[in-house]
Amino acid sequence: MSFSVEVKNLRKLFGKYEAVSGLIIFITVILQLYAALLYPRIVT
Repeated sequence: MSFSVEVKNLRKLFGKYEAVSGLIIFITVILQLYAALLYPRIVT
């Protein structure tokens, strides 16, 4: 009984971590695109 509860909690924690890491990747990609768009304007 307690084992299944722990597995459920682990799965919930892993789901949260997966969502956070996905969000971080998403933000870094957007920042890279934004920098790529702005960089030529800053240089010129």
